[in-house]
Amino acid sequence: MSELISIVVPVYQVEQYIENCMESICFQTYSNIEVVLVNDGTKDKSIFLAERILKKSNISYMVIDQDNKGVAAARNTGIKNSRGEWVICIDPDDIIHREFLKILYESSVKYNVDIAIGGFQNVNIKELFKEADTMRESLLIYKRKMMQGFLTRQIKIIAPAILVKKKHIIANNLYYNEKIGFSEDQEYIWRLLLSSEKYVYNRTPIYNYLRRQNSIMTSSTIEKILTGYYGFVEFTSKLRNSEYSDITKFILPRWILGALRTASKIMSYEDFVELTKKMNYRKHIKKMILFPEPKAKILSILMLINKKYFYLTCKKA
Repeated sequence: MSELISIVVPVYQVEQYIENCMESICFQTYSNIEVVLVNDGTKDKSIFLAERILKKSNISYMVIDQDNKGVAAARNTGIKNSRGEWVICIDPDDIIHREFLKILYESSVKYNVDIAIGGFQNVNIKELFKEADTMRESLLIYKRKMMQGFLTRQIKIIAPAILVKKKHIIANNLYYNEKIGFSEDQEYIWRLLLSSEKYVYNRTPIYNYLRRQNSIMTSSTIEKILTGYYGFVEFTSKLRNSEYSDITKFILPRWILGALRTASKIMSYEDFVELTKKMNYRKHIKKMILFPEPKAKILSILMLINKKYFYLTCKKA
């Protein structure tokens, strides 16, 4: 008999999108699921609309109410209250392919792994239900190759497309860092990758990730981005003697480069400069000169030579 999968959905001000998300859950070919809706203090009709869809299905679900604490805390609440042997935290404005859970679960069983990762594609509101052209086979990938691939972005991973065995979460304390308000997903993914020796990965885009204007990533302040910086500093400080130090030494500078690229798109130049100072960017970005991926290395050199040109280049990209 197939095991129960808990789908945790943090809910906050998403009434425009959540019905589509719930419909995609209801259409799953893998049927042994429960939905854990975490009401993170939403003030709109999101919960009502989600329940209206779920009540029409045979899917078991629960609603947990809490004050607004952010997506990391909402996911943690959902994980801790879930009843399934497996857990996945999907975002309430995204869409999952009808074979999404089936592919991840069956491949995890086939390869006897605790972590299954699905591919994704960025979509706009008009492409929400865009489907993959070709379905690919799932692959077993070992730790070093997966970490190297994620570091260089040859393997692209987002947290909502990761199915994890709940026993593995508990044993390794794999909860989201609630102090981080920006890029908490990346910090979580790194801890997840460090927690296991092997994973299964299917690069078919079976998760549709909606890019919208008022998302956290496109409306972040200096203070919010700095929560990510401090979180990564704390996390990477524990990895100095890692057996994978040739990879882990780049985690913080690579994250800073990505954060500065994002900041250049959403901040004034004055705020961007202030952020670079508070990140002590030069100390970290210097390490990227030896980074094993050319594009990131070139951007890092540009940032070291002329940060205004870096800012303008990334803003236009």
